Amino acid sequence: MRFALVVISLFFFTQCYSQQENQLTQFAYNKSIFNPAFTPFGKSTDISMVYRQQWAGIEGAPSDQIINADIPIIPKNIGFGFQMQRSTIGIQEKLDAIIKYSYKIKFEKIAIGFGLQGSARRFLNDFTDQRLLAIDGFEMDPSIE
Repeated sequence: MRFALVVISLFFFTQCYSQQENQLTQFAYNKSIFNPAFTPFGKSTDISMVYRQQWAGIEGAPSDQIINADIPIIPKNIGFGFQMQRSTIGIQEKLDAIIKYSYKIKFEKIAIGFGLQGSARRFLNDFTDQRLLAIDGFEMDPSIE
């Protein structure tokens, strides 16, 4: 019965997602990486670095490096931030340069933050990578010339 239920449920899935976006934890320490409205969060400049290596020791495994700087500006309701991010998986490399701006509206006991973020992204796929070459070589199809 379970096997039949699993097989039947597989036909109802229409989308599958793999690890194409960063899979980072430590949200409490790096909030502005995900949400630019947190950029001036705090009273001091925050600089953080994140390094993540998945499946260590396996060639082409996912890897992420992030450098993030958040700078509150006086008056303390404006903030700027800068982030450099590099992600690699297999033959693909993604490099992002991100600038962030945020504005806080302070009330008596709470504050509401608004954020704006702009980025430049570079994708590189290295099709000359040795891992893509056939081990035994290959022959051209004689019908294609």
